[in-house]
Parts: sequence; C-alpha cells; structure tokens
Amino acid sequence: MLGYAACYQDLHGIDCCNELATGDIAELTPSGLYRISGRKRRFIKVRGKRLSLDHIETLLAASVGSNVWALGKDEELQLAYEQAEDIQVLTNFAMDQLGLHPSLFKLKHVAELPRLSNGKPDYQALSTLMEYQ
Repeated sequence: MLGYAACYQDLHGIDCCNELATGDIAELTPSGLYRISGRKRRFIKVRGKRLSLDHIETLLAASVGSNVWALGKDEELQLAYEQAEDIQVLTNFAMDQLGLHPSLFKLKHVAELPRLSNGKPDYQALSTLMEYQ
C-alpha cells in the first residue's frame, strides 16, 4: 500500500488516508475487524433491488453444491450452471428467495464454465456466452 516502501522511514511524512479506492466493499465486524463482503462491480440492480452477485454465488454454493456463477446487467440476473438438473432449483431460488419474476433472470447451462489461467471465473467470457443464448 502507498507504493513500494522498503522500511518504515519510507512512510514518514505520508498523510494517512481514510479510504482506499480498491473497489472492495467491506463491513466492520463486532470484533473491530473489517470483512470484505464483495466488490462494487459485482452488484446489479433489478427493478430497484440491489443484488450482490458474490452473495448470490455463496448462497447457491451452499444450497446447490455445484458450480453456479452469477453475472448480469441492470434489469437482468444471469445464472450459468454446469449440472443440467440444477435448473429447477435455480428457477425456484431466483423466484422465491430473490423475488424475481421469470422475465428478470436468465439461466444458461454450460458444459464447462470458463476459467482464467489462475482458476478464477472468467466472467467476461461467460458474459459473451450468455449473449448468444
């Protein structure tokens, strides 16, 4: 942080900032620590309802147990999944837990979800796949 300091003297005289523009969203825990809860870019707003795509993925990982990735744009949640049998569970989740009408979400079965070279989800490639459904 604050560049490449080699020792504490390198930081002398630098005004400490109150905020870093990392794009992370954090919350203060009761123990006084901060917990990263998402990223600014991983939120969409559907009919005025703000949805955290990271939170949706966490909930789905716990309930479905298979890979389901959430992405989208304002006014449409998009869920991509690998297991064909997950379609009804995902439909129920979007309608019942998120309160979305079927016209406000899109589901896409993908044989293998695209990943970056580091193993993380490739949301850009997935977004392209979602456009051609």
